[in-house]
Amino acid sequence: MKQCPSRSRLIQAGILLALLSLPARAEDTVQDFSPKFSFRLGNGLLSNSGSAGGSSISYLSPHLSFHYFFGPKFSVGAAYRLDLDYALGNVSLHGFYFPVRYHFFGNGTKVRYRAHDEVLSERHDRLSFYLGLEVSRSGYFLGSNPERTTQDLTGSFMGLGAALGGDLRLSQHVELTSEVNYGFMSFASSDDRIKIKGWIFLLGINYLW
Repeated sequence: MKQCPSRSRLIQAGILLALLSLPARAEDTVQDFSPKFSFRLGNGLLSNSGSAGGSSISYLSPHLSFHYFFGPKFSVGAAYRLDLDYALGNVSLHGFYFPVRYHFFGNGTKVRYRAHDEVLSERHDRLSFYLGLEVSRSGYFLGSNPERTTQDLTGSFMGLGAALGGDLRLSQHVELTSEVNYGFMSFASSDDRIKIKGWIFLLGINYLW
């Protein structure tokens, strides 16, 4: 006995819908990681390890950074920093930083699981902590020092720093972030009198795409 064509089509459609509703296989699922933009303000103590000596306090100094994630716990980034001298009304220190971070507690960013160009699920941890290393190239302007020279002290130097920080999720796209940063080495200075390093505490927000 022949099956009616309309019933056959209904059965075929039902089988197709059942196949489409099956969960994606692990090998068909891919992950992508949200990049992260940060705006923070820094407060701390800067000290000169060069022959000129001296130190100064840095406060409310803006830091901007962008971080790209190669996995849920590992990122590289680029940052720009200004250390302001409000007493003299100038920018005493400015430069570019290139940080590398490893999140040892929680994922460092929002993770999406995709299959066939559709989002299957999303994970964004409430809290995460990280360790970081960074290399920097900074310029400085310290103003005239009549005891040593009649010229303004300007130049640049390279530096290495370490960081310990954490991120707290506030919403789907926004995190509160804080970091303690220690510049432990300065080298390749254009003037051996000036090699600046120090402790900085950073507080601000992250935006995740």
